[in-house]
Amino acid sequence: MFKGSVPGPYNEKVIVVLRVKDGKRGWRVMRRYETRAGGIVLMRYRFKKDDDAYDLCLPPRVGWQSGYPYEPGVSRASPQRVEP
Repeated sequence: MFKGSVPGPYNEKVIVVLRVKDGKRGWRVMRRYETRAGGIVLMRYRFKKDDDAYDLCLPPRVGWQSGYPYEPGVSRASPQRVEP
């Protein structure tokens, strides 16, 4: 589960995109999420079954959106360990 929040007023219904680094194709979108009251982000993602453990780097991104008066940005990467 990925947890976080979008700061500031007007932070409800802001689209947050969770991306993963794909070594061959660059960044790939894993999940899109619309924030709840207070800018809360709670994303679940079910990973494919694999025989080996691996690490994923998951930086969330907020793009420009009407009604959200802040600059778009990308948070620092959040390394996650996926176990079989």
